[in-house]
Amino acid sequence: MEQLLAHIFQQGLKFHIYQTEYGWVCHPISSGRDSPNRPHPGQGNFVVDAETGVVTVHSSLHPLTIGERYDEAIRTGQPVQGRQVYPLRWSVTVRRIREDQTEIEYHVLTRSLLETSHPTTGIQLVINKKTLRSRTNEHGIPEPAALAKSWAYANRQNQTWPELGTFEY
Repeated sequence: MEQLLAHIFQQGLKFHIYQTEYGWVCHPISSGRDSPNRPHPGQGNFVVDAETGVVTVHSSLHPLTIGERYDEAIRTGQPVQGRQVYPLRWSVTVRRIREDQTEIEYHVLTRSLLETSHPTTGIQLVINKKTLRSRTNEHGIPEPAALAKSWAYANRQNQTWPELGTFEY
């Protein structure tokens, strides 16, 4: 288990690991703040599915509560209340296509990393640079567009928005 976690996350990060009926709940250990018997509150949890190896991220509830909820969802056939973080499912390329004083427009290209037959999709994302409100050419803000907006904002340098980049999730 430690090798899988070291592969997914940064080397040196340690976890409290709790085995459940259908997997393992892994709670990161804060440097010097967690005792071996008490996880640090406020940090999220990861669950590794025992059958598939898929890793999902969950809330900061106590790891045993996360484990109980995870097992119940698997047992009853309900969706797991976590977001998959491993294996990575999507590659997103963000390319700037237009910019003026108030807005920046990106073409957001999403490609499946798991299903090669899955079609590549493109979304037009327009961000107001002052208010950070955004719109797309689709209904609402799809997840790749929301992540692309966050990526673009985080990668600004001296108020200059990035021209091109790729990330995976």
